[in-house]
Amino acid sequence: LEGAALAKFITVLNEYLVLFDKVDKRLRDVSVTELLPKLDLAKRVDFEGDKKTAPKKIEKLEKDLKKLQKERSFKEVGSRFDEEHNLWEVRYVNSQGAEHLINWELASTAEYRQLLSKFKQIEAYLEPPFVVETLAKSAPKNGDAEEAGTEGEEKPAAGKAAGRKKAEPVSVEKSTARDLFDYVLAEGRKDYVVQRYKGLGEMTSTQLWETTMDPERRTLLSVKLEDIAECETIFSTLMGEDVESRRKFIEDNALDVKNLDI
Repeated sequence: LEGAALAKFITVLNEYLVLFDKVDKRLRDVSVTELLPKLDLAKRVDFEGDKKTAPKKIEKLEKDLKKLQKERSFKEVGSRFDEEHNLWEVRYVNSQGAEHLINWELASTAEYRQLLSKFKQIEAYLEPPFVVETLAKSAPKNGDAEEAGTEGEEKPAAGKAAGRKKAEPVSVEKSTARDLFDYVLAEGRKDYVVQRYKGLGEMTSTQLWETTMDPERRTLLSVKLEDIAECETIFSTLMGEDVESRRKFIEDNALDVKNLDI
């Protein structure tokens, strides 16, 4: 991949990794989370079956988890039938004794579905190892700089390759998709300068125009409070004196938070 195709791949890979981290917050094991997109465990029918016979994908997932059991120090791994919902699920207990479930409740979440969607877009390029080739900048041949500056000698014409070494590609190998993304991102940032400001007052007039005031580039957002009663309830829960209701709200929604500004 190169050019626009590479840029598109890295963009989707970034989105995939963000969603991967969200799903992994529920499972707390990268090796387990990596299995799920490959199994395409995405539809309700994948979890359906009679009490005696588990669906094929559930059996495959259980088998794969048992292969990881020794390496990941899982205390328990197994599948079971949830009679309340008439669906199968896979259960594992990690080395700290925490129970985790892979079931339809997980597979029906927005982040899980988006994870599978992004995975399918880049699946063909996710098999390690990943080799990145970077074309180094061409440099003058040894002695060319001195020769060019010697009086009386003819300088090489512009555009000719005579006074330049041929650029050799530099290859770097990465073993995981995350390492690949981090490397490409770091390489792309080499020629950029990032500046951070505490407020608009720290910017020069030019910087303020380019980042905030230019009508062609700025973004204006409108926020409407249409349900005053609901807003009052949320404000009381998060900012009020009832500690228990606030704690419960945080516990119930911590894994689903999308934007958090502290």
